[in-house]
Amino acid sequence: MIKYFIENGASIVAVLVAVMYAAKLITNLTPGLADDGLFKKLDDFFDTIIPNYKKQNNDEGNTLK
Repeated sequence: MIKYFIENGASIVAVLVAVMYAAKLITNLTPGLADDGLFKKLDDFFDTIIPNYKKQNNDEGNTLK
């Protein structure tokens, strides 16, 4: 089972990103605020699993002016 995740890790991450993009699109199109809160919790969960290293690198680069 672990071998499967190691071999297909990039595909799994790509699917997770696609699901997040679709969820964000749907929550932005709906007028309610309840789904926005649900998406925020889901987004925080995925940020815990897959940290955004690019965002951290950009923040470091902005401090050196």
